Amino acid sequence: MVKQVSKLDSFDFPFFHSLTEDEKSLVIANGTKRTYKMHDLIYRMDDPADRVFILQKGVIKLETRSNDGKETIKELLYNPSIFGLESVSGISSWREFAFAKSHQVEVYEFDKKSILDLMATNFTFCKEIMSYLTEKIKNTERRLEAQVVKNARSRVLDFIKESGEQRGIQVGYELLVKRHLTQQEIANITGTSRQTVTEVFRSLKDKNLIYFNRNKILIRDILKLV
Repeated sequence: MVKQVSKLDSFDFPFFHSLTEDEKSLVIANGTKRTYKMHDLIYRMDDPADRVFILQKGVIKLETRSNDGKETIKELLYNPSIFGLESVSGISSWREFAFAKSHQVEVYEFDKKSILDLMATNFTFCKEIMSYLTEKIKNTERRLEAQVVKNARSRVLDFIKESGEQRGIQVGYELLVKRHLTQQEIANITGTSRQTVTEVFRSLKDKNLIYFNRNKILIRDILKLV
C-alpha cells in the first residue's frame, strides 16, 4: 500500500544536472513523489511501462518469476538510483516486479513522455541516459558470464565483496554492511542454492572472516575474501 502521494517541489539527481531551469520545471510539473513501506508493490510485471523512477530514499528489489513461481532477483537498488529507463527504449510493459525492500522508501515518478521530450531536445541529457542504459546492459552481461564461468561459492563471495565495496561503512579495518536480503534471496540473486549460501557464510564465519546476523554483515578484511 502506498502511504503518501504528493507533487514534487524540487529534486536533485546527477542525470538532471544538464537540464536548464525551464526543463527542470517541466520535469517537476510532471513528477509525483510516493512513499512506500516494506514489501509494497511499486509496479508489477506486464503493467504498462509508462514512467521513469528515481529512488530517493530506501531500497528496492527488482525480481522476475517463472511460470512455476520461482523468483529470480534481477537487481537490488539503493538510493539514489534511477530505474524504469527501459520505458524510454521502447518497451510497452514492465519485465519485472518492483518491491519496496526497506521500511521507508521514497520514489519520484516521472511521465515517460516528458523524459522522451527532453531527450529529443537536450543532447547531453540524452547521451547520459543512453550511457546509463549501455552500462546496465554490460553489468547484466557480466552477471550472466559469472553464472557460466564461476562456481557457486565464488558467486556468493563476489556478492559479499561487492556489498562491502559499494555499501560498506568503514569501521577500522572492517566493513559493516546492512542486510536487506535473506539467505534465500542471496541465493536467488547469485544463481545458487540457499544451502550453498548458508555453507559459505558459515565457513567464512568459522574462519573469522565475517560476522553476520539478520541485520548486518561485518567483513573483517575484504582482501582475505578469496
